[in-house]
Amino acid sequence: MGVGSQMVAATFLGAGIGWWLDELTGMSPLFLVIFFMLGSAAGFISVYRAFHDGEGPPS
Repeated sequence: MGVGSQMVAATFLGAGIGWWLDELTGMSPLFLVIFFMLGSAAGFISVYRAFHDGEGPPS
């Protein structure tokens, strides 16, 4: 449950930052899309690291 909430939080945080930058600059969907993708990627990396503790493949 914690890993899923980390992914959702990273995605929403990225989208929130993008939306805020769009409001600040007036470049409507540009930053929202970019930071949504970055937040999603950060969420996936977080999930990947949680399940693969830096070890090799399971034996």
